[in-house]
Amino acid sequence: MKRVLFLAALCLFAATATAAVYVEDFEYAAPPGQAWFTSPGGVFYHRTTPMPPSPALNYAIDDLSSYLSTPCDGQSILLWNGSDTITFNLQSGQYVESLSLDYFNVSGELQIRVTGTDSFYTWNPLPGQVIWESIDTAGLDLGQITEIRLLSEESAFDNIAINVVPEPASLALLALGGLVLRRRKQAKSI
Repeated sequence: MKRVLFLAALCLFAATATAAVYVEDFEYAAPPGQAWFTSPGGVFYHRTTPMPPSPALNYAIDDLSSYLSTPCDGQSILLWNGSDTITFNLQSGQYVESLSLDYFNVSGELQIRVTGTDSFYTWNPLPGQVIWESIDTAGLDLGQITEIRLLSEESAFDNIAINVVPEPASLALLALGGLVLRRRKQAKSI
């Protein structure tokens, strides 16, 4: 009976240790002209920089309906002649396993670079698309994703979704601790 209860508790723990999804949907007003800002909830940290020769930060967060031929649902971020490097503020023992995002490449150069602990991947979509497109890192062997870099002459981005999971070493330590406690309890009952 005790083994059944232990296995049930272990299954319950495994079920609660599944992935969490956080979405940066830009449904807030970022401080205009600031080089950095954090999303509500503090998960996404943005660091914007202008691309030379532009001396000023060039981004806007709004519904872009007056700018794009196919506006997004709600608000998005528009970058022109600039970059946005996004990192993540996660709890200890968590990491980003995969991510997806939507983009609208109005014109010019666009580069989306996702960096992980094992590798990186770069997308260079063609300019002048008239629809929103998506990218997804599922299936790429990047390791733990540490940052996204959006480099754009004139593009919009929205719905950056990150899949956050517990670090495997943390799960292993918790499972090992559970086994030690179980052994200790068995030893006392003898």
